Amino acid sequence: MKLDHQQRRFVLRAALVFGLVISVGCEESNDIDDAFGGGGDTEIEVVEVPPENDLSIEITNPSDDGSRTGYLKKISGTCGTAGIIIRIAGDVEGFSVCGLDGTWNADIDTSALPVGNVEVQARMIDGDVIGNPSTRTLSKFSSVCDSESAREDTFANTNTTGAPPWQICTTTQLANIGTTYQNDDFELHSDLDFGGGTFAPQGNTSGGFTGTFEGNSFKISNVEINSPSLTQVGLFRETTGATFQNINFENVSVRGRYHLGILTGYAEPGDLIIRNVHAKGTTLEAIDSGTNGYVGTFVGATDSGAYNLTIENATSSEIEITSDKNYQAGIIGYVNNISGTILIDQVQVLGGEIAGREIVAGIVGGMSANLNPANVTISRALNTANITGSNNYIGGVVGYASATIQNVANTGKITRTGGNNVGGLVGYFRNGTLSGTSAAATREAVTAPAVPTAALPTVDSNGDPESCYNTGNVVGGAARNVGGAIGFAYRDFDGLTSCYNSGNVSGGDQYVGGIVGQAETSTINDSLNVGNVTGDEDYVGGIAGRIQSRNTSSVQNTYASGTVISNGEAPTYVSGGVAYWEGTGGITDTWFNGTIQILDADDTAATSYVGGVVGDWRNSGSTCLRCSAAGTFTVSITAGRANDHLYVGGVVAYSRANITEAYGDVTISAPEVRRVGGLIGYQDRRSIDDSEAFGDVTAYSEVGGLLGHARDQNGTIDDSGAQGDVTAVIGGGNNAFAGGLVGAGGAFLTNCYASGDVTAIDGNYVGGLEGGRDSSWNRAIQNSFATGDVDAGADSEFVGGISGYFQAYQNRFVDNFATGSVRGGNRVGGLIGFVRRRQTNSLRRNYAIGQVIRAAGATGADNRFGPIAGELKNNTNSTESGTNFYLATSLPIDEGGAAIASPNLTNVDPLTDAQLQNSANFTSFDFGTPVWGMPSGSLTLPGESVLYTYPVPEWVE
Repeated sequence: MKLDHQQRRFVLRAALVFGLVISVGCEESNDIDDAFGGGGDTEIEVVEVPPENDLSIEITNPSDDGSRTGYLKKISGTCGTAGIIIRIAGDVEGFSVCGLDGTWNADIDTSALPVGNVEVQARMIDGDVIGNPSTRTLSKFSSVCDSESAREDTFANTNTTGAPPWQICTTTQLANIGTTYQNDDFELHSDLDFGGGTFAPQGNTSGGFTGTFEGNSFKISNVEINSPSLTQVGLFRETTGATFQNINFENVSVRGRYHLGILTGYAEPGDLIIRNVHAKGTTLEAIDSGTNGYVGTFVGATDSGAYNLTIENATSSEIEITSDKNYQAGIIGYVNNISGTILIDQVQVLGGEIAGREIVAGIVGGMSANLNPANVTISRALNTANITGSNNYIGGVVGYASATIQNVANTGKITRTGGNNVGGLVGYFRNGTLSGTSAAATREAVTAPAVPTAALPTVDSNGDPESCYNTGNVVGGAARNVGGAIGFAYRDFDGLTSCYNSGNVSGGDQYVGGIVGQAETSTINDSLNVGNVTGDEDYVGGIAGRIQSRNTSSVQNTYASGTVISNGEAPTYVSGGVAYWEGTGGITDTWFNGTIQILDADDTAATSYVGGVVGDWRNSGSTCLRCSAAGTFTVSITAGRANDHLYVGGVVAYSRANITEAYGDVTISAPEVRRVGGLIGYQDRRSIDDSEAFGDVTAYSEVGGLLGHARDQNGTIDDSGAQGDVTAVIGGGNNAFAGGLVGAGGAFLTNCYASGDVTAIDGNYVGGLEGGRDSSWNRAIQNSFATGDVDAGADSEFVGGISGYFQAYQNRFVDNFATGSVRGGNRVGGLIGFVRRRQTNSLRRNYAIGQVIRAAGATGADNRFGPIAGELKNNTNSTESGTNFYLATSLPIDEGGAAIASPNLTNVDPLTDAQLQNSANFTSFDFGTPVWGMPSGSLTLPGESVLYTYPVPEWVE
């Protein structure tokens, strides 16, 4: 073939304008080589190009992975300048042109070559300038398809072996399967490129394909399986015990009523095996008038029965599923009640969009609720496609699950536009487990603050997850049950272990969690959320929105950070951990570090239950062991206090749990809320042991550095302390109940301390350790101290360095001391503002060194100000004579510095500074026992910077 100069220029300009590609067989190569200046005696100007023309080139398809070829192979790549000739050489010859879009392609014919390696080399040629080559080595698989007669027969081996497995070389031979051969085995021996043409689903719906389809790593591409009037649409309509393996698909479109998949629309009972099957650029659309689609890249749905399902090493990339139907996913739409084993392993959905109505996910849309999770395994599954659902059960991996799921991951965005149950990994988990094999969260130290660290989400050399994680944002709209890992965990769900979420989670109605939206029963272990969590109403948690009480639940070694927000008008149950806990069992080694914000509450109802680890702990008798929180909590009610806003706690807002080794370093601003504490907002007759709180706390009333309100019945606080400043804003001579440790007292306090300043201007019941309260229950304060200054203003009463109001009924105030100044208006004492005596000698072995001040404008009488107690009610012998001491130079004074004329000095004794440093002067104190001791010379009290030289309880040092 010879082209004159004008013909050559016309062809190349057409290629430039229209992006045409020249594909030439081997027999024509010499003529074309001569025509375009590759040989001969005459140099020919191929096309007018600037001298800086870029001659770089790549072969991108096939990739450099030893791709197989039959008798024909399409190659393509990227190139530098449009219109420049590309010469293909090596074991094959041909030419192409660099198109306007910077790509090129060509078909190479290898039918004349022997089986083995085939070298392909491509380079750009611009006149005398030749670019560097790009090379590929292909593997010619067999010579089955080399002859034209083999390609034109029913199957390539019809006239050779005459028996299955039938060998397929062309698209026509694939279509020859029909129903006649649907029970036979098949092998691909070449790529099948339909060139955008159509293909009818093979087989029937009475069992369908039963054989093995061996792809030999060849590709089926550029085909439309368009059957709008049919159900069960795919390469085969149905299968019964089929095997598909080693097949590649590219640019395949499947359209039908429902039950759609590239391989099969529907699997009848019989072992179905899919191995090493990969698809790129798949589009699936269910157009039935009903709501159910049953759409998956490879399989639409399975029937129930006694058989096995295996899908291994399957990939779907650049997928598009857009119909508004149920049961749609990137691998399989629905798995029915199969009593055999189900294994879905090493599967990936890489990029694209999957949209549907409900039960929509990246890997598996839905699973039968009757499946035994012990027989169902989904592992090493990764989805990166974006998932959108307009109704219920939307998940990054599974929409509705009954399975053992391990080492799965999602990075795509999950969006729900209607309905409930939306999860970064699973929308609704009926039964089974979700876990990763590598740790998601670890402690850097076992002591507070136990800062969590996250192992980065990892994949192996194949790109399969080695851990359980979600990094995609989860957008629940107005949904209930929205979680970073699971939307809703049903009562038969057995637990979540070693899972990681970093995606931001948002939902509108209720039950929004960084890991789980809501769980009826749940064990959450070794897991971590670092994404922000936002809800528009109630039950919003950095770990879980709600954990119910169906069975025993637990949260262990689990952490959350980031920002937790509720935008509700009057939100309740908001937490950095679990917003609402009803379960028996407990929480151990669980931590939140971040920000909680309620900024838009408008006082239409009460805003309540905001806590760092738990918002509302309803189950009594359970435990919170080593629960910790740090960060900043802000609760702002913009329209005032028409409603009674309650319960904010650095760790737990409302608690019926026993709290042990808890730690809080939280700054709390909740000026319209009462019952607020740096650790616990409200403690209902339970214990707090070996716990500490740091950070400033501001609230309306009933506010404490550790605990806001202790219910006055059998509650205890032992070996615990607080170091933040405490402020109550109620004012107006109302009851503030503010304390450095406890706001509204009522618990038994032993071995406790508070070092922060306490301020409640013109508020009653204010103390350096506890605010106190009028209570008829037994209680005690012993072996404790407070170092902060206390200021309650002029219009106040019941103000003390330790307790504002102490009712000593069948118990005692023993072995305590206070060092801070105390300022108030009436009934003000260095230790206690007011004592109601119910037992003789209730106050003994105590001392105070702080200055007691009657605020300017106060109306309290002289005898209601004392260096130890402001006023003793009923009998004076509630204070044991000779055992309570004060610093001689700190007698009560007025605001201006003048001494109060006749302060309350009943049964108390002065000591000078020197005397206070000598244990011999402390009559009846138990020195040399585990009660009192003199400092070693290096002691500084918590929150203080100077050495302390006066006696302290032995536990202090």
